[in-house]
Amino acid sequence: LHMISVWGPWLASTLTDAKLADLRYVQQVKGTKVLACSFATYVGQGATDNTPDAQAEHYGWTWTHTGGNGANSCKNCVSTDPATRELQVAAIKKYAKTLADSVIAGGYDGLDIDFEPAWTSGSVSNHKENMEVFMIAMGEHLGPKSSNPHLIFAVDGEVQDLPKAGVPYLNY
Repeated sequence: LHMISVWGPWLASTLTDAKLADLRYVQQVKGTKVLACSFATYVGQGATDNTPDAQAEHYGWTWTHTGGNGANSCKNCVSTDPATRELQVAAIKKYAKTLADSVIAGGYDGLDIDFEPAWTSGSVSNHKENMEVFMIAMGEHLGPKSSNPHLIFAVDGEVQDLPKAGVPYLNY
């Protein structure tokens, strides 16, 4: 199996006829699996602007990451209030579905998440609880346990720090 990961812009709305022709050629003629690739540092990354307004408008995410790099580095992004936590989980799930829908709309063979919490600072990858929600939610749409098991869900980077509960949802 040969795979390549395409770093942005990869959203279906950015694919020109020439890019689509190249994508189809490498998939159909060369037999290569083409994965869209993104960080998942914050809610909306890869799909919307990294602004509080865009995150609130598209996903309902209104919490500011106040920590630096490293796992679980702030207290805002994983609320202990059940009602607030429910809103946070819903926003992360909506973000995962948006990315999955974009992968499918673009005709990709899956998604590769570059997971680097030691080098990034954000609401998803820097909080194991949120990354677990993201991985399980993405796993409903892509990967071996999804409704689309032919689509690959891969994570690379600092995989030793992935939440264990999310690992069964990955192909790689």
